[in-house]
Amino acid sequence: MRKALFLLLFVAIGSLQSCDDRITPNESLKEALEQAQKRNALLVQKTWRFYLYENKSNGTSSVIYSEKDGIGLKSEYSRITYVFKEDGTFSISNGTNTMNGKWRLAQMATSLELTSDSGLTSTYTINQFSETAIECESATDKFILIPKQ
Repeated sequence: MRKALFLLLFVAIGSLQSCDDRITPNESLKEALEQAQKRNALLVQKTWRFYLYENKSNGTSSVIYSEKDGIGLKSEYSRITYVFKEDGTFSISNGTNTMNGKWRLAQMATSLELTSDSGLTSTYTINQFSETAIECESATDKFILIPKQ
């Protein structure tokens, strides 16, 4: 009986160690993880500001602020800055008022989720992400952030 248990234990241990060490993660998953890490690092390196803000409420689209087109350049949107911190917190400020909360890149870093300290969550699809611009869009608005200089 002891020999049978010993043999069974030996076979069980042997089968646990027979996994192939050469198995590697799916390449697309690996690339998505690298992209997420790069986006995360880039997001926290800079203070961001609006280049464009477009409201898309009620089935219509209205540009509220656009540096390119000279729209709203003296408005509050010209003073708004976004700061994303490594600890997953953010602050959005217009110089007078500040909104704080938590941020995260979601869906393989293709969306940005912002949850304010008051509990309001906004999710944006990331259309473009580079060192010079981040373009995000939701059902109600679209914006492009550029580094504050």
